[in-house]
Amino acid sequence: MPAFAAVQLMWEPGIMDAPDRFADALESGGGVVLTPEEFLATLNPEFMIDWSTPYLGTDHPAIVEAQTLLSEESFRESLFVVREALKELR
Repeated sequence: MPAFAAVQLMWEPGIMDAPDRFADALESGGGVVLTPEEFLATLNPEFMIDWSTPYLGTDHPAIVEAQTLLSEESFRESLFVVREALKELR
């Protein structure tokens, strides 16, 4: 069962880097940090595919794989395939 947490960061020197450091540390420990768009996509995986297609292109392997996974009802896997492809664009 997924767990959700809200985190409030107090203002201090270096605070502008804190969200990225926190996200990196959480993900390296096995957690997943979602953007608002990705969170919506977990509720509707088709949203993530539609939202990311203009960035990746309709023929991108991740889009093709995500659509296949979605048709197989592998919703979480579909999300993560697209998410990893979007991370590579950074």
